[in-house]
Amino acid sequence: MRRSRFTITYSPDDSNEILRTVVLAYSADSIRMRYSIPGATILGIERGDYRAKARAAAVHAAGGFTVNRQAVDDAAALLGLKLPVRIRFNSRVGRTNGNYRFKGDHHDIMLKSYRTPEQASDTLWHELTHALQAERDGRADEAVWADVRRSQAHYSYLIRPIEVEARKMSALMKDCPLCS
Repeated sequence: MRRSRFTITYSPDDSNEILRTVVLAYSADSIRMRYSIPGATILGIERGDYRAKARAAAVHAAGGFTVNRQAVDDAAALLGLKLPVRIRFNSRVGRTNGNYRFKGDHHDIMLKSYRTPEQASDTLWHELTHALQAERDGRADEAVWADVRRSQAHYSYLIRPIEVEARKMSALMKDCPLCS
């Protein structure tokens, strides 16, 4: 018997946020019986990978988004970022909607190209918060940022302090779009 991909929709117990994750399982019933997300309530389980569906819908509708560079520069100035922000795109279906890397002389942010403008803007605010965290207190150093991430690796994603702060920032800045 082969495992299939299932999308689990859940909500962290301390927020109104709706999140999704993809797992491999034999059936939805086996997920209900054996799978739990600490600190969250599972709202639904459906067969398939929501990311593949979103990607196909965006491609079919000629969707996607455009990054407003001036808005990103203004956001970086608002956050007090000293180093430049470089944005790149990726269309592979994967676990994350975006990714932040501190490169020493710049901040490198990757965004999934098939997201809606609202989702991309939300992800960009989230990743810009990681840039802020990397530069915080004048400690803009790759080794220091790696130490911060390593020191929080024992927390699950939902309660990892740097991720909680990034999710709060993206929720706070929801009415300040960076993409269209």
